[in-house]
Amino acid sequence: MPLQGFHTKWLESRRGMVARLAGFDDLGLLLPHPSRIPFTYLDPQHIETDGRRHDSATVGDTFTTAYLPALVVICENKDSALHFLEVSSAISVEGAGSGATACIC
Repeated sequence: MPLQGFHTKWLESRRGMVARLAGFDDLGLLLPHPSRIPFTYLDPQHIETDGRRHDSATVGDTFTTAYLPALVVICENKDSALHFLEVSSAISVEGAGSGATACIC
């Protein structure tokens, strides 16, 4: 049944309370999906050779960047990360308010 103002983020943050109110131990919902870390390659040599400009990694999955960055810039603003100036051997990461903590293993 559609309910005004209810969405998955609301339910995810209150799943225990909703289960208790409904008289269930568990709502049987899917587990939260792993965080994704979007980032932008900033190295001019990589960009000039038609290398991929934007990429992402999923927490808990195996992943290798196109090159090993010497510098990682974490930008809490998506536009800043996407349009960061070119820097040799660097990538910019979209923090999205919590992206930096997703990078910590």
